[in-house]
Amino acid sequence: MSQRKINILLLGETGVGKTTFINMLTKYLLGSTWSDVASDDFTVLAPITFTHINENFEENQVNVGIPNENEITTPGASSTQKPRSYIYHLSDDVILNVVDTPGIGDTKGLDFDLNNTHTMLRYISELEYINAVCIFLKPTDSRLSVIFDRCLRVILKELVPNIRNNFAFVFTRTRGTHYGPGDAYPLLRTAIEEIQNITGYAIPLGKHNVFCLDNEAFRYLSGRHLGLKFSEAEISRYSESFNHSTSTTKRMIDFIKNLPQIKMQNVATPNESKRIILRLSKPLTTLIGNYEKALISIKQYEEALNSKSTNLDLLKQNLFKIDHKQLIRSQTTTGRSTSHKVGFGIHASFPVFSIGGNLDYNYSEDTSNQKVEMVDFVEQRVLDRDIYSLITDETSANIVIQKKIAEMEIICDEYKAEVNVILDALATFYVYCKENELIHDDPFLKEFIAIKEEAALDDKQLVADELEKIIKKYEIKKNNKEYIRPVDIKEVALRLFELKHSGETFKGIMNKKFEFLSIEMNTKN
Repeated sequence: MSQRKINILLLGETGVGKTTFINMLTKYLLGSTWSDVASDDFTVLAPITFTHINENFEENQVNVGIPNENEITTPGASSTQKPRSYIYHLSDDVILNVVDTPGIGDTKGLDFDLNNTHTMLRYISELEYINAVCIFLKPTDSRLSVIFDRCLRVILKELVPNIRNNFAFVFTRTRGTHYGPGDAYPLLRTAIEEIQNITGYAIPLGKHNVFCLDNEAFRYLSGRHLGLKFSEAEISRYSESFNHSTSTTKRMIDFIKNLPQIKMQNVATPNESKRIILRLSKPLTTLIGNYEKALISIKQYEEALNSKSTNLDLLKQNLFKIDHKQLIRSQTTTGRSTSHKVGFGIHASFPVFSIGGNLDYNYSEDTSNQKVEMVDFVEQRVLDRDIYSLITDETSANIVIQKKIAEMEIICDEYKAEVNVILDALATFYVYCKENELIHDDPFLKEFIAIKEEAALDDKQLVADELEKIIKKYEIKKNNKEYIRPVDIKEVALRLFELKHSGETFKGIMNKKFEFLSIEMNTKN
């Protein structure tokens, strides 16, 4: 049975209560009654620290959950340091993937907020689609400029415009406003109107996508777990908040279930353009160096054939079918142990010769369980017995040699054509990044120079000379490009995927799923 995954992104200012909501969501989704919740074991997914003040104004510091490097408790700073997935199994065929993100408006300043926003965008670019963006607000907010200026406007710029139709506005701590959005609602409406005036995109706002809840029951559950005492009046308030928040959360999940999926990948957006460039840039530059080495290897083979034209026995021993394969290897490192696995590529027992460097990409966020795939560019030589029997004398030998050289020239032309397409792709990537102020220097040029210098040090001057020509071609191409759009980046990627020899490798690199750290909970009723 295939499972439907619902991807939800949580956004909000620092301290708005996203992480508290994550901790309470399990209880809300289970549909437990207050009496069940108050007596159940209490599971904390993300550690939280807060101060509880009872009716006698006695202060108690409450620390719950297991501390980790992704959640800190410094006042004024976002508790969540990096995006993290929390997976809730709603039923056998429905999974809820809730992505918690660092808070906006951190005491570290604007640059830190923008960095967190772009980290979040990098995270969701690895998701195939998003179902909803939940924007967390407080009903007492007197200004909404931080979350809108530093986050929402960036999202609307980086993602497809119709993401705005999948916004849900979640107001927390609403018991004090009778479970309504409070004074923040007219401010929200004004902020949305300003965005519409600037972008031309209308963001829906109304009862259907506004949800008011209060997660203060978390304080009771945490305190009770640690042995704190609460008055009947406090318990009654917590019970009321819990019951209201449970029904509101269910209404919100039902709303999100009916929203269309918003594609994050294979779409012409700035965010997807960055994903394409990030994944393909290093493999592209490395592969060009590999192709140049392969071309030289073929030329040297052609010269060797001509030198053996008068020695028929020696010629027969050197009539090879030459092919260059991109051998996929995966490597998983866990602690001190490392395992390797050879994927699709070469499986035969014939000898292969390494041609060039690896095209590698890390597919795991878990530093203790790193997963890397590497592409070895190798040369395969197999005796060509199809023309072996055709050699009877020097005349037939020369005919066979010319036929074999003609075959090699076809391969060389194909490689050169692919190099040209790859160079054009890299020039397009550079101009896009430059025009959008994503980079200052040219990282691709630096990579080419590094590969050239490495070849020179390895006494491979022929390769270094060819790479010098490649650099000049690249400079010409990038100087002739301007006004690159996301749709251009998408088209470049499609052209790369169609390449005869390396297209499947590029497809594999783009389609590989990045594994983020996540926590799973069973919330089946």
